[in-house]
Amino acid sequence: MGLTEWISLGEKGLEKLNVFLILGEFLIGYLVALGVTLLAKDQSGPSYGMLGAVSSFVLVVILMASSGLLAFLIAISAIIGGYNGGVQGERLLLK
Repeated sequence: MGLTEWISLGEKGLEKLNVFLILGEFLIGYLVALGVTLLAKDQSGPSYGMLGAVSSFVLVVILMASSGLLAFLIAISAIIGGYNGGVQGERLLLK
């Protein structure tokens, strides 16, 4: 059984899908910001994270505008993930 089949099974399928969307957007923003920060090594990690997160925010709001609150939650999780990835990358560079 694949992941999409597992998510859509049962009565809570839509709620599980929403959680995976939010978690996925957070992790993508986090990993991209972390990677760019570790590659750049110029003390601008949170800036890179916020730039990537704002562009993701705009895309999510445009593509999911009809979803209302869900689009807002996914977009906010992208911003939080990008910022956290940038800050974590800076902390890893300090070690």
